[in-house]
Amino acid sequence: MDHDLQLRAATPGDRDWIHELRHRVHAEESGQHPVDPSGRLSDGIDGDTVYLVAARGGTRIGFVGLTPPWVDRYSLDKYLTREEPPVLTEEEPFEIRILTVEERWRSTAAAPLLMYAAPRWAAARGGHRVVAMGRTELLAMYLAAGLRPVGRTVRSDAVSFEVLSGSVRCVPRRSIDARGLPSYVLVRTHDHWSIFRTLRTRGIRVSHAERTTRTARFTVDPDFTVGPVDPRLFGSFVEHLGRCVYTGIHEPGHPTADEDGLRTDVLELVRELGVTAIRYPGGNFVSGYRWEDGVGPVGERPRRLDVAWRSTESNRFGLSEFMTFLRKAGPEAEPMMALNLGTRGITEAMDLVEYANHPGGTELSDRRVAHGDKDPFGIRLWCLGNEMDGTWQTGQKTAEEYGRLAAQTARALRSIDPDLELVACGSSARGLPTFAAWEATVLAETYEVVDHVSLHAYYEETDGDRDSFLASAVEMEAFIEEVVATCDHVGARLKSSKKLTLSFDEWNVWYQRRPNPHPVEDWQEAPRLLEDVYTVTDAVVFGTLVITLLRHADRVAVACLAQLVNVIAPIMTEPGGPAWRQTTFFPFAQASRYGRGTVLDVRVDAPTYPTDRYGDVPLLHATAVRGEDGGVTVFAVNRGRNEPLTLEVALRGLDLSRVVEHSALADADPEARNTPDAPERVVPHAVEGATLVDGTLRAVLEPMSWNVLRLR
Repeated sequence: MDHDLQLRAATPGDRDWIHELRHRVHAEESGQHPVDPSGRLSDGIDGDTVYLVAARGGTRIGFVGLTPPWVDRYSLDKYLTREEPPVLTEEEPFEIRILTVEERWRSTAAAPLLMYAAPRWAAARGGHRVVAMGRTELLAMYLAAGLRPVGRTVRSDAVSFEVLSGSVRCVPRRSIDARGLPSYVLVRTHDHWSIFRTLRTRGIRVSHAERTTRTARFTVDPDFTVGPVDPRLFGSFVEHLGRCVYTGIHEPGHPTADEDGLRTDVLELVRELGVTAIRYPGGNFVSGYRWEDGVGPVGERPRRLDVAWRSTESNRFGLSEFMTFLRKAGPEAEPMMALNLGTRGITEAMDLVEYANHPGGTELSDRRVAHGDKDPFGIRLWCLGNEMDGTWQTGQKTAEEYGRLAAQTARALRSIDPDLELVACGSSARGLPTFAAWEATVLAETYEVVDHVSLHAYYEETDGDRDSFLASAVEMEAFIEEVVATCDHVGARLKSSKKLTLSFDEWNVWYQRRPNPHPVEDWQEAPRLLEDVYTVTDAVVFGTLVITLLRHADRVAVACLAQLVNVIAPIMTEPGGPAWRQTTFFPFAQASRYGRGTVLDVRVDAPTYPTDRYGDVPLLHATAVRGEDGGVTVFAVNRGRNEPLTLEVALRGLDLSRVVEHSALADADPEARNTPDAPERVVPHAVEGATLVDGTLRAVLEPMSWNVLRLR
């Protein structure tokens, strides 16, 4: 959207530019004010004036000022008494003042756009009328914006002005000349000036946008479904990597830490996020992990080298602490325990299951009781190793070696508890030479003794190719379908009636090619690793990945966002400091909250756009979920970077009558992100205008946006 005009409230950093532009235009150029040696121009009510800034990308184009009536002084006071234009005393108007545009941008729609936005801002603050001094030669623009002369002309040195007034309700929606103006202009604010948040919509549509937006369509019918959503689709991942555990979820001494050393500010965000199955303790970490190191008295636990991430592991947080964390993380949080099949094997896996799950009366189960956990943990879901074909994996194995070990381990564990759910390692990535052949070989050994096969995938923007990045879900969809095809092929070869499901237990946006901005030395404890900061663009791509998982709910039973805190995570923390939500937090939380029920079959008919990596890709990526209460939630992403997209959904066989909510995550700045200093710079906002009439939902999706539409 760099070529679009955008509006925002001025920040303190804009003030010098505003004063300099005022001087250039109103002193040096027009002679309205004397030239000042400082090169800046301000006045006595400047501190009480709110400024709106028009920009194109990072370039500031112009501004307009507004003085609220509660300031009780206007720039007009220098020229007229309050009684001369009675409107100043009758309706407490907002004054629009100092509309100023850089010279090279005066032939664009910047000035009309600012003139259009100013009365809307006044209306959002409870205003009913605006007044302005409009330069005589620009009178047509003010008239087009709905203002009318009050019969008074004033002069300021060499410049002549008409005094104008108008009701904020009379501002025409189509008052702006479309020359140079995009069909859709986003308005965003900072917390410092929350001027537009009182509007029910966070955007303004101008020109003939409603007639020119492209349209995407699909139909939903409760007789055509994908399948029920397993709650474990909204899982996550806690690995002993970087600061995920230490100073992430666990930080004794933090101001919010509870009696178990868990950060309650993080726990609150984890509950809000709505995670279910949480995979632990790795990841690459698990292939060198000795589970015995993480149990028993904390003061007696050994410190070890973690060769996977070249860090030192203190083992202050282990299995018991993890289970305590889960109990506090919410009623749906459940463990997904990974076993070390890299440097260990069948015996150690059996020992861990006995320690964790057996009630008592054996050495290992009694050891758990002695460690303070009388009741068994009851862990049902177990991963048979991690990424065992990866060259980076400690104890890497061939498909034949791993397949036999996984099958033997699975049979041994089922001899302890036949009701365990077991996950076999799929290939570590779709792009590896081992992909598909690995799955076929491993499943030939394990098909009848496991329940799921794992998938791992991460996506990032490379070489500035944002259009392809926005289409990342195309690859994720293909990955899922190819693994399903491989599973079913093996099942057919074995003449099995069983259908394996998928555990997509690592997925996210991850910028693996970017250098670490934090200095790190080998063998540090809890170093800053993989602390990606996510933008609005990343959140939109992330939303398409969530949609993809839902679209395959018939075969994806478990999915784990990697990871939960600090490490490529939706939640960030500072040691001893705050915790905050990244942009990616919101699509996940909304999907977990509203994506429960049955996924409806959605076949999108949408305009396409070209990408270098995937060819022509639909602008719309979407799914719909019907809840137990009969309501339907539509999750939709507009991949288009510069234009809105009209969405039409035909609702058949559904007793729905209204749009409860249309929420969107989008921003005029595609690089906008949340930080400790601005933790709510990017949040979902309400969108106005969605309708449900005669069984058809209609809505406009902002450019490059994640959308949630809830229907009842």
